[in-house]
Amino acid sequence: HKTVGDPITTAFWNPYRESYVFTGRPTHNDRRIAVFETKDWEHFSSPELALQADALDTPCAEIYGMPVFQYHQLFIGLLWIYHVSPVVNAEFKYLHGKVDCQLAYSYNGWHFQRALREPFIPNAKPGDYGAGCIYPSSMITNGTEPIRIYSSASKGEHASIKRGAQGNQSAILLHQLRYDGFVFLEPQGGVGELTTRPLHWQAGELSVNVCVPHGEARVQVTDLYGQAIEGYEFDRCIPFAGDNLAWQPHWQAGRTLTQMSDRVVRLEVRLTNGRLYSMSGEFEVKMRYEAVQLERRGR
Repeated sequence: HKTVGDPITTAFWNPYRESYVFTGRPTHNDRRIAVFETKDWEHFSSPELALQADALDTPCAEIYGMPVFQYHQLFIGLLWIYHVSPVVNAEFKYLHGKVDCQLAYSYNGWHFQRALREPFIPNAKPGDYGAGCIYPSSMITNGTEPIRIYSSASKGEHASIKRGAQGNQSAILLHQLRYDGFVFLEPQGGVGELTTRPLHWQAGELSVNVCVPHGEARVQVTDLYGQAIEGYEFDRCIPFAGDNLAWQPHWQAGRTLTQMSDRVVRLEVRLTNGRLYSMSGEFEVKMRYEAVQLERRGR
């Protein structure tokens, strides 16, 4: 607390660094996120800046806190954004304003990136819990079940507790999220298509988390240079319609991605009237020069 200030919002085990990592707010400064770590709970590194508000945030915004949770190979940060009033209308500056939640993410649990600059968990309507401040603080995952997030929520804005008011002013809220449902891709209208970076497909099938109850999804497999591999074209993919956390694409004549084992491929997805949440499988994402080298070695 002497070097980081209040609050320390999270402590988590980082297997990549083999240490416990903390995030917290540096003292005597605008609100921002710093990280520091320990391996033995006796010696701690100096805090390093991880995230702070910038010109893409609302005027005078500050980052109030960020609980962090490991999710598969990623680390998910639930970023508390304090939307401060730009008008100094009280004894202290940065006193009133709402707090909502955005998303941040990290591949190594140390360097964090901002996601979309829009609320992941927004404020509720006036008078409801969470209308003023909402602080998501706990995330529970259990296989492919919906993700559960628990938040501390208040009806009033920051530092706006009404003394002597009737009824409770704060509560614990439960939010449920689709598995892998942090973000999704959706066509604005008509057909939408996307192409992955080069993938070294190692083995097994592709698993697609997709929701197309009134549309369809198809997958095409191409080589490194974007040419469709014979038998794996869009028109030979058996279309999927419905809602599935783990749809496995198949093509005519019994073709599957297992037959692409140890090859460099790209995957193309064609989607109509639906949402694509994630794709997973036994593959490694490669830079183009890495993919070219793999092909030259005969992989």
